[in-house]
Amino acid sequence: MSAEICSRGDIVSNITSSGITSLLLPNGRTTHSRFKIPLNITEDSVCNIKPGSPLTMLLLKAKLIIWDEALMVRRYCYEALDKCLGDIMRFSLTYNKDSPFGGKVVVLDGDFRQFLPVILRGSRQDIIHSTVNSSCFWKFCQVLKLTKNMRLFVGTTASDQDETKQFGECLLKVGDGLIGNDMDVRTILAPTLDIVEEVNNHLMAIIPGGEKLYLSSDSICMDEGNMEK
Repeated sequence: MSAEICSRGDIVSNITSSGITSLLLPNGRTTHSRFKIPLNITEDSVCNIKPGSPLTMLLLKAKLIIWDEALMVRRYCYEALDKCLGDIMRFSLTYNKDSPFGGKVVVLDGDFRQFLPVILRGSRQDIIHSTVNSSCFWKFCQVLKLTKNMRLFVGTTASDQDETKQFGECLLKVGDGLIGNDMDVRTILAPTLDIVEEVNNHLMAIIPGGEKLYLSSDSICMDEGNMEK
């Protein structure tokens, strides 16, 4: 979709909720980086985008915004962007005050079977309330569903088609909570830490060279002073 629109000479903004995924998208950026969404998001938060800035002009000219892994963030992030684009789009001929995002076309890509927003010490009700379908503009969204798991069928032969299709259907049933109590299914789809460590040790043993240990931080910097840079 992005390549098709860009081939016409139009601008597409590819963003994602994950920093790793942003590296896989053409000119990809994270949502917080592109839209200057505050880290400590609340119901009253707005995007830190200055009027007349180059970013404002970019969003105004963008034909489409594609937000990958959109369901991982809290609905306040969408609502902050909704307020921001509503102000920016007032200077556009396509402005519509009755539509979300000021009439700008935004594609939210994600799967509710995957990770939902993380709410610190939140209950199940808190998590559900934080998702995008609990937002006031969800009624304006048109839900489109993919019908074929294209990733599973890459490299498969004609003889493997039926087995691959059954495995794809099994994955969907696990995600919907229809199956998953069977031990064999859980072992295949959700291996234990012991199995994962065994696989890791086997791979490390066959990789040439010495082992090097890298440390990472499990917290983020809460300083928002450089978000405009």
